[in-house]
Amino acid sequence: MTDQYKFYLTRLHRLPLSQSIFTAKLLFYIKTCSFYLSSYLFANAQHFIYSPQELILQLGTDYAYIIVLHTYNIGSWSEELLTCIAHLLLLFACCAPEACEYVDVLIRIINYKSIHQSTAMRQSNDQTKLLDTTLFSIINIARHQNFIWFLRSKVSLPETLLSINDRSLKTLKVSNSASLFFFEIFEQTWRNPSKKYKQILIMFLLNTFVNLSKIDAIQQKTADTNKVVLLIDMCDPYSIVYDILWALSFNHDIQQQLRSNTPFMVLCPNLENKISDRIISKNLNSKCSYLENSPLRNQKSRKNYLSKANFEKRFAVTSSS
Repeated sequence: MTDQYKFYLTRLHRLPLSQSIFTAKLLFYIKTCSFYLSSYLFANAQHFIYSPQELILQLGTDYAYIIVLHTYNIGSWSEELLTCIAHLLLLFACCAPEACEYVDVLIRIINYKSIHQSTAMRQSNDQTKLLDTTLFSIINIARHQNFIWFLRSKVSLPETLLSINDRSLKTLKVSNSASLFFFEIFEQTWRNPSKKYKQILIMFLLNTFVNLSKIDAIQQKTADTNKVVLLIDMCDPYSIVYDILWALSFNHDIQQQLRSNTPFMVLCPNLENKISDRIISKNLNSKCSYLENSPLRNQKSRKNYLSKANFEKRFAVTSSS
């Protein structure tokens, strides 16, 4: 499979490409092998004939050359080439090449506005797959201190990201991917006696989710997948989870899940004895009191109660008293 796959990769090295090279067999190998290898690299499977490093060494140059070369001419892509790039980029992202040129590739893709206009529900077309993978790759890169400076130097990037309208963002379901990705890692790490995901400590993952938990779409996906129970289980050894629950609890569905969790509600009155951080403790005590005596009965009152002004007022009171 690898030799045949590599053969078809070399067919994509030319510029311009002849439309005749996009045979059914080439498209089959590019799509199928890229998906298979990206799944393996992402899962870091232990029982495989090649290690991830060997695969990247053998195929990485081909991937980098193809993607960097063709993203300079996105406007001239045929549907077949877009299909190939969408599937290759998924594997390219799993390899996570740490190069500024790779960041430029992502920016060139996201700057091409015709792709934004062609997105569809649930990754049903290749334009959506391409943009979804690109956005998710940018999120991952932004987490690396060595590259955040380079992203900040791209002054047009924030404007481009803002230009993707709400409908496109909801269509892409990036928040779904991010939530599921983090919770999958959390669960693996939580079950691991070393409390590590590969070499990443669980505290690093939790610190990352503190920021994500403030995003409305992430909150809703957390509620939809009923992951609050997992977080409650993690509260005792990791007090930072209380901070995550505090942020998540401004979502009405999560409020209901917390309220219906008897062990958590029993724990609420004793939070100050459980948590060393007084501000987090008081914040959660305030929220628990609200959950136990909630005045919310309809959408209108819920919207008023959780307005920015009320939140700031409540937070100021709970953190200073």
